[in-house]
Amino acid sequence: IKALDEYIEYYNNKRIKHRLNGKSPVQYRAQFQSLA
Repeated sequence: IKALDEYIEYYNNKRIKHRLNGKSPVQYRAQFQSLA
């Protein structure tokens, strides 16, 4: 279970996606929430 939690943390907060302009999914989402 700890390994799964660590992977979810990585996937949502540390993984950089080129199609999200070099941001992690959480960073990308936060960018648009701050504009609203």
